[in-house]
Amino acid sequence: MQQNILEKAAEFVILKNVVCGEEAEEQMTELELSGLDAEKLEFMTADERRRVLEEAGLIPDEYDF
Repeated sequence: MQQNILEKAAEFVILKNVVCGEEAEEQMTELELSGLDAEKLEFMTADERRRVLEEAGLIPDEYDF
């Protein structure tokens, strides 16, 4: 039986939460909503990353890079 697109999306979210944990999804959502790219943040120095997160209105200590 072929899965529809919504079933595939739901399955992806469930598997992602199992593998990465639900916190990872929440952090990514906050970053994305702030217009930030987690991959770009990983390549910044700690000071640069802190400044960018603060400017976006986020609390840098809540993120683990």
